[in-house]
Amino acid sequence: IVIRDPLDGLEPGLYGYDPLRHRLAELWSGTDIAAGLSAACFANAAVQAAPVALIVTGVFQRSVWRYRERAYRRVLLDSGHLLGNAGLAAAALGLRVHLTSAFCDTALNTLLRLDDHEEGALAVMALNRPGPSERPAWTVLPSAQGPSDPNGLHAASALTSERPRLIPRGESQAEELERRYAAASSVTMTAPAGDHPLVGHLFDTILHRRSTRQFQPNAITLAQLARLLACAYEPETVGLTAQPTLDRGELMTFLAVAEITGLPAGVYYFAPHSRSLRRLREGLEREAVQYL
Repeated sequence: IVIRDPLDGLEPGLYGYDPLRHRLAELWSGTDIAAGLSAACFANAAVQAAPVALIVTGVFQRSVWRYRERAYRRVLLDSGHLLGNAGLAAAALGLRVHLTSAFCDTALNTLLRLDDHEEGALAVMALNRPGPSERPAWTVLPSAQGPSDPNGLHAASALTSERPRLIPRGESQAEELERRYAAASSVTMTAPAGDHPLVGHLFDTILHRRSTRQFQPNAITLAQLARLLACAYEPETVGLTAQPTLDRGELMTFLAVAEITGLPAGVYYFAPHSRSLRRLREGLEREAVQYL
């Protein structure tokens, strides 16, 4: 955790979070840490303006003993749970969230004094006060392609000290996604307008559930599905933090529908710009999904 300005008794510097005791441990003090973070993020304006930034790192070998070559995926999955909870909590506190993985790996790992053979930075979450979005700000930048084996994947996708140029796709990508499966029968998804809190007591829910979920074999409604998709693709429309740098055109979502009231079972593609579900095949065998 990088603190740029004095905050409720905490002086500027770098802090480590101890999850077992729920406390912060001061690692290094001073404003140089915030300046170093901004430089490592290629002068990302959102990071530079943030009074607080959370940095998530992965200790990859910690999961290898169990998940072997898929350990990297497991690390990213756990990181997603952590960042998702932090983002929801920040929104509940009225903060703006800017999540990025566009940083010079060597510079950030050096700033954190990590052994980059064992551990590496995965994401930076800038927490900003209410107001307009800062520019320029990036969420991700392209890296040179390298070896694709799982053990070298993190190192192969590292960014150097010189900021890469963005690869523009923009509306052409959006049109390409909309044309995909255009011939399939479709259902338009309409999420309820206005702010709708996810739960009554967000912080209690986060502390209780952590990264676990409780599943029930009951049908859900089409309106509930529309709200789930809105939370993912249009969070600002349902009372969550706005994500102006979320590139919906880079996402492809497929749904295996078993039991949704008002929607036939089958496999669907979600077209994000027209907000429609396009059925690719009829029927769904739950055993097949479980097997996959």
